[in-house]
Amino acid sequence: MSGIKHDGITRRAFLKGAAAASAGLMVSSLPGVLHAAAAPKPGGTFKITVAREIKSLNPLRHVNIAEYMQGELMYSGLTKLNADMNAVGDLAESWESKDAVTWRFNLRKGVTFHNGKPLTAADVVATMRKLLDPATASPGMKNIGPVAAVEAEGSHVVKVTTSSPYSFLPKALSYPCFKVLPEEVVNGDFDAAGSKDFGSGPFRLKEYVAGSHLIVEKNPDYFIPGRPYLNEVHVLYFPDPLAEINALLTGQVDMVNEVNPAQIGRLEKNKDVTVMHAKSGRFVNTVFDCQAAPFSDPRVRKALTLSMDREAALLMALEGYGSIGNDTPISPAYPFYHEMPQRQQDMAAAAKLLQEAGIKKGTKLQLDIAVSPAVRGKLGIVIQQAAKELGLNVELKQFDYSTYLDTIWLKSPYYVGFYNMQSSEDACFQLLYTSTSPWNETRWNNATFDKLVIDARAELNEDKQRKLYADIQEMMYEEVPTCIPLFLDLTCALTPNIHDYRMVPRGTYWHLENVWKS
Repeated sequence: MSGIKHDGITRRAFLKGAAAASAGLMVSSLPGVLHAAAAPKPGGTFKITVAREIKSLNPLRHVNIAEYMQGELMYSGLTKLNADMNAVGDLAESWESKDAVTWRFNLRKGVTFHNGKPLTAADVVATMRKLLDPATASPGMKNIGPVAAVEAEGSHVVKVTTSSPYSFLPKALSYPCFKVLPEEVVNGDFDAAGSKDFGSGPFRLKEYVAGSHLIVEKNPDYFIPGRPYLNEVHVLYFPDPLAEINALLTGQVDMVNEVNPAQIGRLEKNKDVTVMHAKSGRFVNTVFDCQAAPFSDPRVRKALTLSMDREAALLMALEGYGSIGNDTPISPAYPFYHEMPQRQQDMAAAAKLLQEAGIKKGTKLQLDIAVSPAVRGKLGIVIQQAAKELGLNVELKQFDYSTYLDTIWLKSPYYVGFYNMQSSEDACFQLLYTSTSPWNETRWNNATFDKLVIDARAELNEDKQRKLYADIQEMMYEEVPTCIPLFLDLTCALTPNIHDYRMVPRGTYWHLENVWKS
């Protein structure tokens, strides 16, 4: 394995990922980094808005941005991702593998849960086994890698064995659902974690009101000396994007986690606000159920995709704050991005494909859309207008976000999706597009694709791995199980007295233990 590089370092160095000092490491040359000119000042309350509701405090059941934030504030995992998308240690002080099959994670010593109980390898093992149990129904079950077995070797070493060579494991274990709970909670009253605090993270639960807010306070026994700096963090639910912008401008809050692109220009003109951007692999897509007519016909999927005016979509849906996609979920932010001819709008070719598929003019299609984030609805209008030129009648039906999650997501045959960047290409494909994916919304179920994904995750030769990922992306490009026209920049807005906040391109890490307020 020597000489094979991964994320700019050798594969061997990656597999021996020394993580002891990484939790506090700050990379100063990255975009999306807010620097401080002075030494950190302890104290203060940090108020941040989120556009989605925290429905459960149990990290193993988390599914949205607000919940991931709560999980990171109150809990710890084995690893995290830093601002340049490398795996760094959280509870794991270091890790090592000689064959990318048998891994040993060395835990920090002296870590305690918020209830005072010392954390040991038994807690990590119990949590991982719980997450992997289908009965738990955790969204992270399929996303922490091909874990075959996990066991404790003494009190502070966790041995993880994968079913095949998997060099992405440290990154995969950073999945936001994998946060460690005490063994007695995991094997006892597990449901209590939905409303109570059993974490070891930088902040402890102070108050939680579903549909309103979360308040956490500084954990004085956090395992990183001197952190966190903040006394409290308030996570406030703002379903109305205009209301949260006004809350920022009037000083009611310190940060808007996700800024509607339509508001960016307004905020950038305000001297009392700092707007931060970072390129990402976050995307908005049109989801086709490949087993439901008419989307079971690839000609229909390709026709709808070819009708898309992507430049218009970028301007209308994102105000230009993003980049054009090419119908695969892999953006240039991923190391194995494969460049292909950019798909352009071609109405003549689209009309021909619909005719060949027997789709008559006037055919009605219902496109389901969540009202949040607003980019979904704007993209829906672009899709509707393009379809109209083809003679199709696309009806846009909007749902509040909670209803969308309960009745549309993973169920509707035609809807607008929205997904974060994942820790690796493998994590993205395994989450959404293989036949066994937990979020297999397209139901494409392509056996050849599945095999390529499995082969790519097991391949240790980087050149061969890159070729496999190129084949995977080309297959998606040709068969179009989903239309991915846009990648979104990550954009947040803060007051100038907030310091040392880092934007992670993955979009599901905040490292708020490092933030301080002047």
